[in-house]
Amino acid sequence: LSLVADSVKKVLDCLSCGVLLIDEHGGVRVKISRGLSYSYIKELHASPGHDLINQILQNPRILVVKEGESLYGKGFEHPYKSLVVVPLVRGKDEVLGVLFADSDRDDAFQGEALEFLQDMALLTVVALDYYETKDKLISFINIDPLTELYNFKHFHELLYREILRADETRHPFSLMLFSIAGMANYNSAFGHVKGDQLLRDVAELIKSRVRRFDVVARYSGAKMVVIMPESDKEEASRKAREILEAF
Repeated sequence: LSLVADSVKKVLDCLSCGVLLIDEHGGVRVKISRGLSYSYIKELHASPGHDLINQILQNPRILVVKEGESLYGKGFEHPYKSLVVVPLVRGKDEVLGVLFADSDRDDAFQGEALEFLQDMALLTVVALDYYETKDKLISFINIDPLTELYNFKHFHELLYREILRADETRHPFSLMLFSIAGMANYNSAFGHVKGDQLLRDVAELIKSRVRRFDVVARYSGAKMVVIMPESDKEEASRKAREILEAF
């Protein structure tokens, strides 16, 4: 996406350009931009919607806005003479967002320039689709579906990384291992659905009591483990007692 934004800025010599994504509420999020200030991006994120984006959602097509048109002035940060908004469409009608560019020339976006922007929009959709699929795949591979904690395999990868880091920095880290005693009896008495819910509740309890950068994983059936970077045994023991008392 950085390459797309840099290419559009360089080839079309525009004032600003970028990729805006639309969230589930119709709000706008700047994914990548060139030429927009941080304060404007913040203002854009705080607004409930955007006239140009709403127009694209109603009728997904390329919009070229010039002085004198009804949508003129309802664009982006800079005073411009020409603004183009290209929808990012996945499949037949799913609008992910837009690719935009504005210029101080009123003839900036026509002919080959529009074809170029359409190609860039297509590349953007491919990139967004790829990373969304990749994120889902990584999550599927690394996350335990029942507790939504890291699984045994990914825990060992993270543990190995933490061992290397601790060895290099000479800073300690600690491990906490929790085992829920009597799970077999609990499942026999109340059923596996209730047992699964208990595991989810314990996972949530542990996550809520540790630091954001601690790693919580499901080690095996009724065992859960926490990697605590930069923590000695005394600190880990205090945290373990706190979690046990909460449980």
